[in-house]
Amino acid sequence: MARILVVEDNLANRKLLAGLLAQQGYEIVALEDAEQILEETLAFRPDLILMDLRLPGRDGYSAIEILRRDPASADIPIVVTSAYALPVDTHRALELGVTEYFSKPLDIPRFLARIGALTGEPGRCQPGA
Repeated sequence: MARILVVEDNLANRKLLAGLLAQQGYEIVALEDAEQILEETLAFRPDLILMDLRLPGRDGYSAIEILRRDPASADIPIVVTSAYALPVDTHRALELGVTEYFSKPLDIPRFLARIGALTGEPGRCQPGA
């Protein structure tokens, strides 16, 4: 079973993402900010990280930089889920090494398919499963 770390400050979005992925059979840890991102990542050892960019305190960009600098987390796929939809936001995130960028609102079938592919469990993610 793949593990996913969800970093999302908005409670409704955090519950939606965590619930949707848990329904697909993933083990989930959800954080409301990125202040302890490296410690949580090392403790939970996720197979994938979902990261919002707009977070209180340390923003998603700086959290991604921290994760990419540490050898223990450098290769973990990071999928951004953000309301920032401008090309400059996408470009900056991709330059920092994110694997995928989804603008909100999410295209759920496409999102689930990509999560399944990135976790090596492509058959797992099905809308409404």
